[in-house]
Amino acid sequence: MALVCAQCHAEITVLANESMPYCGLIDGKPAGMAVEILNAASLVGAPRFRFDFSRPWARAQLEVLHNPQLAIIPFSRSKEREAHYQWIAVLWSSPLWLATSDRQTELSSIAQAHGLRIGVLRASPFKPLLLSLGLNNLNEVPDENSARMLHAGHIDAWAVSAYVGAYLWKKIGQPPATLHFGPQLGAPFELYIAASPHFSVDDARAISIALKRVRSDGTLAKILAKYRTPQSAPRVISVAPPRLETP
Repeated sequence: MALVCAQCHAEITVLANESMPYCGLIDGKPAGMAVEILNAASLVGAPRFRFDFSRPWARAQLEVLHNPQLAIIPFSRSKEREAHYQWIAVLWSSPLWLATSDRQTELSSIAQAHGLRIGVLRASPFKPLLLSLGLNNLNEVPDENSARMLHAGHIDAWAVSAYVGAYLWKKIGQPPATLHFGPQLGAPFELYIAASPHFSVDDARAISIALKRVRSDGTLAKILAKYRTPQSAPRVISVAPPRLETP
């Protein structure tokens, strides 16, 4: 299908974080949920996307702010980021959980995690949320490091989405049944394709319209289903999650 507007760029460079199964490189090729969703959008009116994983995540976030030719994925929305980026479209939503392994005591409430060593992705927007919940002893490292640290007992819990947690737990060679999710941290968060406020209005509109088509025609559901595991829908511990603004 042709682009929905003559003014749109033929190709958009997207800075991306190595955070499989969200997105990453497999055998040198872009892969993962966000990559598949955006490639599907390109088939129904969005520009083509070129995915670049070469920047450290914190640097990528700054570079997008100062270069209106770039976009970024997968990006979560927060008060701190709100005014600085253009939020082009939601890709999907997912809860954040406190995960433990068989080496630790399974948590039934957030209060039980106070004082524990919590692993969280470096440069994560969820740090303010964790601090507001009284989770102050944070280890900010790449998610795969957190998975290994949790298995080794070097941290006590891991703040992570079920998609990422289950994927990395399997990647480090651990049985899925030994990773336990709960409690949920706040409301489910949405992951976006975002850009500078000066990003092309025409490109942003084309991407947004195409992603709506991907959602409405069932393509999005099919893509997400490919990555769904029993750990992607962890049992919800019968403790009400805090009523906080979506991070």
